Amino acid sequence: NGGGNYGIKTHPEKQKETVNAVVGMSSFDKDGNAIFDKNEFKPLLIHEFNHSFINYILEMGDNKSKLENSAKIIYELVKEDMESQAYTNWEIMINESLVRASVVRYMIDNKYSQKEINEEISIQEKRKFLWIKDLVELLGKYDSNRKQYPTLESFYPEIISFYDQLAPKFKTFMNDYEKNQPKVLSISPDIWNKNDVDPSIKEIIVNFDREMAEGSSINLGSTGREHFPLIKNEGFVNNHKGIKLLTDMKPNTEYEFVLTDNKFKSKEGYPLKETVIKFKTK
Repeated sequence: NGGGNYGIKTHPEKQKETVNAVVGMSSFDKDGNAIFDKNEFKPLLIHEFNHSFINYILEMGDNKSKLENSAKIIYELVKEDMESQAYTNWEIMINESLVRASVVRYMIDNKYSQKEINEEISIQEKRKFLWIKDLVELLGKYDSNRKQYPTLESFYPEIISFYDQLAPKFKTFMNDYEKNQPKVLSISPDIWNKNDVDPSIKEIIVNFDREMAEGSSINLGSTGREHFPLIKNEGFVNNHKGIKLLTDMKPNTEYEFVLTDNKFKSKEGYPLKETVIKFKTK
């Protein structure tokens, strides 16, 4: 069924609505049996179970009307990124935020390494849940005050207040995050978006606007492997402000590769703004 995950609702006559989680599979062994990788599957399982404990609370009482104004402001600013993940309204965004923050709380409670926790937070920030770190901290308040807040339902006014405070400052918060993301400044020699590149060039250096941490991730472009010019990553140069890549190119050919936000990060931990590099040889 592929890697997608689904929630299926059934409405039996005169009975309570039921919802089943269907987890997609995309990894199989040589005999065709599904492979459940612990590092990938466990956070997903916790994520999907969490929806059962979170989604319904938004529909209780006047929670939705109290959240609507602030959540709509935030959603409009990240709408494009949310819609690309099939999160087509602010209600889904709110529930997904809480689910994802709860996964991080689970990781904290179950002694995952700080590196693993930071990576999970970074993944959610790249999905434009830029407030995830603060929401994880807020749920820590819930965790440590269960006498005052026996259920998540009783804690929900705190969540509403969180978004009320976030909404007026979120645009600035988002702009600051994007300013801190490293960006590709140039390529040496200058081949980016050029149509007359010398095919005999054997190495290029991608220059960043700031010092990068270890880790790199380069994907094929939309034109596929035949139009991928790179044969080796030689690593970072120029005090980690550039990365040297070896090339092998043919005349009169279009080339493309993608520098992704998967592993490229600044020294401060901000992911690279994903960049597509295109050019054509003469």
